[in-house]
Amino acid sequence: VGISNGGLTEPEAWYLFNSLHDDIVIGDAARNYYYRDNTAQKIRYIFLNMYTDAGAGTAQAAISFEAAQKNWLTNTALGTLQSGWIAIIVTHTLYEVALDTNILYTDSGISDLINIVDNYSGAGEIAFVLQGHTHRDRITSTPGGTKVVITACDKYDPWVSSSGVADINVTRTPGTITEQAFDVV
Repeated sequence: VGISNGGLTEPEAWYLFNSLHDDIVIGDAARNYYYRDNTAQKIRYIFLNMYTDAGAGTAQAAISFEAAQKNWLTNTALGTLQSGWIAIIVTHTLYEVALDTNILYTDSGISDLINIVDNYSGAGEIAFVLQGHTHRDRITSTPGGTKVVITACDKYDPWVSSSGVADINVTRTPGTITEQAFDVV
């Protein structure tokens, strides 16, 4: 595995991960979504990739939940879940928290994930969705009642939008106990 810019590139990290774990079911290696079963506890951990490159030569990422990933989640990851099993869906983002109002919302590109979760009627059960991205811990539910655990981003300084709005959700102070985010789920 080669090293690029002082660290692993995403394809290199994906290759290394796959070489260490031969029991994962890959949805798309190029998009890095997959699941892994804990057979002893009958838990399926489903990992989704909700971002894609915004365009060639950009450092930006765009929210994206493409048709192929939706199909894989519905028919493979959830569709093969057996009775007595639970699924935990892990994703970078599902809900956003408005910078200046602390109100939850979802981007249109992600709302299909909520629909898949809320319309799941398979043999197993979806325990909850675990997401990061925001700067505040929250527990909420989808409109259909599936729990969503939002774990705080470990960032102590507020993100400021291009229009100058600062994130009111960040209240950490460097050098104090509030500096780090640490969550146990």
